[in-house]
Amino acid sequence: MPGATIVTVQDVTTTTAITSFSNSGLGNGTSIEERGICYNTTGSPTIADLKLTSGSGTVSSEDTLVNLSPYTTYYARAYATNNLGQTGYGTQV
Repeated sequence: MPGATIVTVQDVTTTTAITSFSNSGLGNGTSIEERGICYNTTGSPTIADLKLTSGSGTVSSEDTLVNLSPYTTYYARAYATNNLGQTGYGTQV
C-alpha cells in the first residue's frame, strides 16, 4: 500500500484551509498514480468522500480546501493510490 501523511493544516478561515502533505510508494515496482486530500464532516474520510487531487508521484504538496461550510468541523487525511489500485491513507486531522 502507498503511504500518505498530512504534515500541517494552516491558515484556516470560515470557508478555506491550507493543507500540506507528503506521500511515498512502497517500492516493488509500484508508483503513485493519484494523491491528494480527502475530507468530510463525519470522520474517517476516504476517496469516496470529498477529495482534492494533487497529481501523481511521490512528492510533497500544498493545497487549499475551498467552499467549506462556516462553523463546521471537517476531518481530513492525505491519500495516495498506486498503479495497482491500492489506496493508503494518512492519519486523520
